[in-house]
Amino acid sequence: MESFTLRPLGIPEIIDAAIRIIRRRTRPLVTIAAVVLVPIAIVQYFISRSLQAGVAGLQTISPSADPNEVFEQMMESLGPLLVVNLTTGAIGWLAQLLVLLALTKAIVDIYLDRPPEWKESLRYGLRRLPAAIGASVIAFIPLLVGFLLYVLPGVALATLWSLTGVAIAAEGRGPGAGLSRSFDLVKKRFWPMLGVLILSILITVVIGLVIGLVIGAATIATPTIQLEVQTLLSTAISIFTTPFTAAILTVAYFDLRVRLEGFDLELMAQSTTDSPVPPAPEAPVFPPPPDDNDPFGLGRPGGP
Repeated sequence: MESFTLRPLGIPEIIDAAIRIIRRRTRPLVTIAAVVLVPIAIVQYFISRSLQAGVAGLQTISPSADPNEVFEQMMESLGPLLVVNLTTGAIGWLAQLLVLLALTKAIVDIYLDRPPEWKESLRYGLRRLPAAIGASVIAFIPLLVGFLLYVLPGVALATLWSLTGVAIAAEGRGPGAGLSRSFDLVKKRFWPMLGVLILSILITVVIGLVIGLVIGAATIATPTIQLEVQTLLSTAISIFTTPFTAAILTVAYFDLRVRLEGFDLELMAQSTTDSPVPPAPEAPVFPPPPDDNDPFGLGRPGGP
């Protein structure tokens, strides 16, 4: 089996490495995503059906009815369902965090050239989930304020903290330490990391648009199963795009560690069960400064 060579990568090489990871170990990676996301999708489907029924009931209200009675009927019909829907949304968010943590563990195993175990990866993801939740809570207000302030500060913070989940999963760090670790790594390669994120988002959007066309065609032909088709295809999109996102972030994490800390396979061999990848060495080795004429490293194998 081909082993991954830890060396500096350009942006296209990072994308290519992520695609090769998915192609090499499609089954365990997709299994990790499906085991968590499919049950959540089923629950959300039935919640959506209930919401549709509630909306249909409201359509029978007479226009001349008393406004107070209309409001009470609306609360009786939609209030409990909205609460349940918000709760389901929160569960879906937790499920996405769990999947990303478990996928990171599996992708680290792939880098170590050992077969990833989807059950062990999910168990490990569960152990790291509280730290990821804590990091999300800490980052929420700064990110919200940043996006409200003309968006750009939010984009900058989101980029600087984009590897927080990988740091928590790969190095066993806590919430604050994970945010700091991501910030310290990305700030030295901010523009290339932003380029990686933009390109990965564009690829994901293209996949979504293609599937969206399929959804549109299917629902026009069979409008009675519109919700079922949407649920099925949106779940399929998540199952295949979430491993791709996790692979992109993990490859970018390794690339930064190779560039900034002289990270290599010998260091990776020191990994433990609780922390798949050892933390930064005390005396990191820094590379030469990047070429200002090509900050994204698009034109050179290995980048600057």
